[in-house]
Amino acid sequence: MKQKVVLMFMAIMIMLPATVFAASDKFLSEEYSYTSLPEDIQVGDIVQIEFESLKGKSMNDLRILISDSSILEHTWNGDAGELVVEAVGEGQVEVTYSAEGYKDETISLNVVSELYEDEDSTTEEESVNEEAYPQEILDLQEYVSMLEPIEPYETKALSAYEKLGNISSSNRKSFYNTLTYSIIPNYTKVVSMSKLVVAPNDELKQIHSLVIKGSKLQLEGFQLAKTAIYKKTSFKAANAKFAAATKLLEQYNSEVIKYGNRYSSN
Repeated sequence: MKQKVVLMFMAIMIMLPATVFAASDKFLSEEYSYTSLPEDIQVGDIVQIEFESLKGKSMNDLRILISDSSILEHTWNGDAGELVVEAVGEGQVEVTYSAEGYKDETISLNVVSELYEDEDSTTEEESVNEEAYPQEILDLQEYVSMLEPIEPYETKALSAYEKLGNISSSNRKSFYNTLTYSIIPNYTKVVSMSKLVVAPNDELKQIHSLVIKGSKLQLEGFQLAKTAIYKKTSFKAANAKFAAATKLLEQYNSEVIKYGNRYSSN
């Protein structure tokens, strides 16, 4: 059976499902409560949304979908029930919360270059505070910008993998060709480009090392899957690589969120 894989960068930080979610008349608000997103935010803003399970349902069952990652990037920590979004470009974007067996809930968000206020509404003290971002947060913003060129290759590789479904005799050839000509070349680019990223401080360098290790394991998983299809053998070795990669990349996601929360509260 095909193993799930993980998107590691801040555009999408969720597990990919092997099956498409079915439509339902049940509402997510019956199972989860969460803080609201503002209707308008400014480019560069980072917003945290907290989720709570009302009936004990796992937060990891939630999927967070962003309609345009060039406008809004996000990280999702299902264990903590925390969604962090960062506005990176101007425009209208939709944020969708989804879970199997429930109707999707979609919120529209407008990202602008500058939020306009009345001339006298901002005090001198508030203006100083807005400019006084900790260096660690400025480093994080710089780090995120370093990852942006990598995200399209990751998206191409993992989107192609997601669309394949589970392997069978009827799709074995297309599965092999997609791995050979789309997934592995694009994900090889992810690994090579990740190694070239030099994070702005020692703490982010340590966090980024998780990406390098995790993406390398995930690439090895794709390569082993290709070999297994060619030789008509088990996916066991490939799935072991995917599982190890998942552990590291989920740790990476968690550490990025912790870093942002730690220094944004200073």
